[in-house]
Amino acid sequence: IHASGDAVVTVLNSTLHGNSASAGGGVSVSGTAAVSIVRSLVTGSTSGGAVSCAGSGMSNFYECDLFGNAGGDWIGCAASQQNANSNFSADPLYCDAPAGLFTLTMPASPCVPENAPGGSLVGRDDVGCGCPALATIFVPGDYPTIATALAAAVPGDVVGVCSGNWDGALVVKEGVHVVGARADLTRVFASSGAATALLRSTAVADSTVIADLTLDANGVLQHGVLAESATTGLHLHRTRITGATSWGVVNGPNSRISLGGGLANANDIFDNGGATPRLFRNENVTADSLDVTLNFWGTTYYPQILAALEGKLLSCPITDSTHTKSLCAPLSAIGAPLPVASSVRLAASSNPFVDGVDVTFALERPSARATLRLFDVRGRRVAALHDAPLPAGAHRLSWDGRDASGAPVAPGIYFLRLDASGSAFPSTARIVRLR
Repeated sequence: IHASGDAVVTVLNSTLHGNSASAGGGVSVSGTAAVSIVRSLVTGSTSGGAVSCAGSGMSNFYECDLFGNAGGDWIGCAASQQNANSNFSADPLYCDAPAGLFTLTMPASPCVPENAPGGSLVGRDDVGCGCPALATIFVPGDYPTIATALAAAVPGDVVGVCSGNWDGALVVKEGVHVVGARADLTRVFASSGAATALLRSTAVADSTVIADLTLDANGVLQHGVLAESATTGLHLHRTRITGATSWGVVNGPNSRISLGGGLANANDIFDNGGATPRLFRNENVTADSLDVTLNFWGTTYYPQILAALEGKLLSCPITDSTHTKSLCAPLSAIGAPLPVASSVRLAASSNPFVDGVDVTFALERPSARATLRLFDVRGRRVAALHDAPLPAGAHRLSWDGRDASGAPVAPGIYFLRLDASGSAFPSTARIVRLR
């Protein structure tokens, strides 16, 4: 980057690497120009130093890493800034700079937010390789495969699985955690169909965490995760479960696993079951409904999610693919199995709306009792629009934007829920009130 004359330049979250200029391999300033470099990397210049200033030109650095430049790093007009404004000089630990991969290595790169002095990402690229933090044994560091690491591990060990693709089904070992570098970096998959499930847990009672993995049954195994024989201590966090020919996750008859547990630990369970999506099956019919809330199920269309779940499950609220939003169609639980019966379609006109909204739906058969209720995003009932029998056919109801007490509701997102006797599952629709 060269700035001259009276130019004023800001460089933000950039990676300047391997430049060959003899002066100012990364940044060169002349005249009265002023350059501000923020959360950026200047590394590996093959001839000159990281920065060069001529005349009264100025370079100001904030939360930057200058490292490995042939002519020097914090030199000249930048010399006094090395230990100011959260600046530093350390190997950024690129994944493979000679090959042009400037992503960062977990967990040791000083440029990832967890390690950077300023607490923010330094450079252009985020994490792209490496091993997880807090592991006590590593794959492939200590052991070549996850299975061999599990065989050697003792309760309390954390098996850290580095980025890459790892072939082979796993049997969970009680009290031994398995953690990947990150779900989009660490993939465990099956190349053959010899096993029943990609990850199987038997009689695991002590706390055992599986986190930050992509578990890909790859279309050759029946299940992604199978918990059987009194498994009660298995926790799945931040894990993607996909590719099973039957069910993504199966909780056995006397098991009770933990799935997710808040947005920070949300899992992604998607594309299991082939043409008929089957995401989660709870075979434990004696215990209370299993909490599988705040996961992403490959869609936010709640009726489609319900159709892919089976058993006594609490499945609301849900989250989206970014794991930053809590979404809820106001349905608290479902029983197993759901009956096959009439279906309903619910739609809202003039949506978003300001003063009022019309709701239309059709029943394929008469309903001895049909209720249409409105809920807020936390699942609290706001108003009841209908509670009485209805004949088959098309129906239209109106809502004036007021709650049960007659007061106007606040602007925001609301959910309509239509329950009709004989329907396979409730029908829902989202409506938005504007200011």
